[in-house]
Amino acid sequence: INAAITSALAFYDLPQKFDIEFKSRSDAECDPASPYCCKIGAYDTETDHFIVIRFPDRKSYVFGKMWVMLVSSLAILCLILMVFLLSIRALLAQKKISQFNIDFFNNMAHEFRTPLANIKLALSRVGRKGFKPEVAPYLNIIEGESSKLNENVERVLSLAKIEDGQYELHKEHIDLVNLLEIVMQDLASEIKDSNAEINIDSAVEGVSVWADPLHLRHAFKNLIDNSIKYCIRKPVIEIGIMQATSGIMLVFKDNGVGIDTENKEIVFDRFKRLGRKDHVKGFGLGLSYVKMIMDLHRGRINLFSHSGQGSRFELFFPQVIT
Repeated sequence: INAAITSALAFYDLPQKFDIEFKSRSDAECDPASPYCCKIGAYDTETDHFIVIRFPDRKSYVFGKMWVMLVSSLAILCLILMVFLLSIRALLAQKKISQFNIDFFNNMAHEFRTPLANIKLALSRVGRKGFKPEVAPYLNIIEGESSKLNENVERVLSLAKIEDGQYELHKEHIDLVNLLEIVMQDLASEIKDSNAEINIDSAVEGVSVWADPLHLRHAFKNLIDNSIKYCIRKPVIEIGIMQATSGIMLVFKDNGVGIDTENKEIVFDRFKRLGRKDHVKGFGLGLSYVKMIMDLHRGRINLFSHSGQGSRFELFFPQVIT
């Protein structure tokens, strides 16, 4: 028996010491169901005599074989736990910074609102009392610039509310052609000063979308205004409206300076300004605002552009049953 067991252990490369004992069924240490216990007569069902084999160093041998795996598993678990804790810490820090930015923007916007309201009030009083004709152009400039500043303030507030999850859209059916004409009236001064050419081509009659008119209007203004500002020659802007699969596609195409391939991914980030930074004023919030508005409408915006070849923005509005 010793030789057979030694041979079997050597075959499986298990250099283990063992003890052999002969037990009867009545012995407390004899467990017929144990893999280390076997009947002396394998075919004798009535025998009460068993052979019991014991490995005194079994636990230390198993641990000796597995300690590398156990230690490496423990190290991996500790590494995962450390990464998890660092991620939680980074997320909390990011949330704190984000909340600080939101609070800062809110406070800054509210601080601007009061003097802007006072400027508009003063302008209205001057208008009622009458003024010399030569003063009119300057008052118009003051009124126009204060309106632009007020729009920027409202945009910052809207961005802060959207990021904080506090803003709710007020949707209605909007005729896109009519809305674009209103936007062109808003930008009449910029269009005139730049001698821009804007063409609207609608392949669908009376097309409308279910959207927030105020924010959609500002989004379109940002796109057209960018096309005018980022152009070194006469701006030519083509706006197309077409039916797409399960929605409406609105395309803005210009002949501006274009955007490099490596910058396409970051152009929608907040405070990212590309191209003519020294010649074009702004905060880098325009395209970020457009992206947020499209996301809120469950739509999408795609950019196709190459440096020096203009840009093409595609805005998709999903069809909504109301």
